[in-house]
Amino acid sequence: MSEILEMSAVHKSYGEGTPVLNGATFSIHPGDRTFLVGPSGSGKSTILNIAAGLVKADSGSVKLCGVDLSGASYSTLLELRRERIGYVFQKFNLVSGLTVEENVILPSLLAGKPKHEALTRCRELLEAVELAAKANSSVATLSRGEQQRVAICRALINSPSIIFADEPTGNLDERNASLFMGLLCRIVDASGCGALIATHNLALLEYGNRVLTLKAGTVREEAC
Repeated sequence: MSEILEMSAVHKSYGEGTPVLNGATFSIHPGDRTFLVGPSGSGKSTILNIAAGLVKADSGSVKLCGVDLSGASYSTLLELRRERIGYVFQKFNLVSGLTVEENVILPSLLAGKPKHEALTRCRELLEAVELAAKANSSVATLSRGEQQRVAICRALINSPSIIFADEPTGNLDERNASLFMGLLCRIVDASGCGALIATHNLALLEYGNRVLTLKAGTVREEAC
């Protein structure tokens, strides 16, 4: 089975401190629902950001959808992020002046997809996370949990090859966390994309089929 993401012997340090990553190696395949766990500050967000081409590794190899990220141009990275990657950020990164619907469809419009197709997909996703009634509301009026659900829909709008999620249920109650994980599982299983989810919430691991532990800068696969 071909890999969507290959990370090999990746090192990353910030300043002159202890390395955050010290030879991190793992891969993500189509259909993987992979959870990345580890102590706070262990580098989980760094791994996601390097894997998505948002941060460069100091050394090592990172290949995403067949593209070597270390030598990729800005335009290539931009196309990857628009077309192949869905990213759920810890801090949402929503555009406060736009409505729920406008935030969700923005990646599709930037990728040049027809607006009517984007709207159809948007409505399906909002329905799945029980936010259809707030499609025309400003995101600034939503609760943090609702904003997180909007961010989740935005990450899924372009049917990405891989989904990166950084503590995606951190602002959700148990019911909405279950809604999100159920939606993510259905999308991964139906489309054959992959997912890499960083979390502190060990209760979510039941939704995965792989678990990676990050400790002392290295990645180890756990029995699932």
